[in-house]
Amino acid sequence: LELRVLQLREEATRRRDEERVISGRALIALRDRGEALSSVAQMAGVSERTVRELIRAAEAAGPASPVSA
Repeated sequence: LELRVLQLREEATRRRDEERVISGRALIALRDRGEALSSVAQMAGVSERTVRELIRAAEAAGPASPVSA
């Protein structure tokens, strides 16, 4: 049971990190279109600090892998 709990925690952490990167990439796209961070934060409904953190997470993850169709 302890092993399963550990596995679930690791999976949750991985998924959370992936979502932060995806969110950060979306915020980068808004910023790159010329939106100010304060505007991006307001549109996303989060603080400017959160926007900066998510952008940093996306930049640290590197470029997005191409989606295959």
